[in-house]
Amino acid sequence: MKFILEGEVVLSKEADEALEDITGFVEHANNDIFQKGVSPDQKYDASQIVEWNLKGNTIQLKVISGRRGRAHDALLRIKKPLTQLLGPKYHIGVRKITVKNY
Repeated sequence: MKFILEGEVVLSKEADEALEDITGFVEHANNDIFQKGVSPDQKYDASQIVEWNLKGNTIQLKVISGRRGRAHDALLRIKKPLTQLLGPKYHIGVRKITVKNY
């Protein structure tokens, strides 16, 4: 069974200057953050960000997952690390996380 989530992460201000860091963060999330707690033989079933787009102060995401590490949990998992990445360097925080379609 596959779960497909379309959601948004609303930031405290526009993040155009942080585009490169956000790109690296998406790679890190797919390869590390979403793999935690998933057994090695079920890594294919973990969450993956397959599409994302930065528009002003909003990061639009499409997350696909299987039964391990569900998509809605993955969306919640990225809040703190994303804040730790953008906060000190760009003074940007995460204001709101919304799910548009699940």
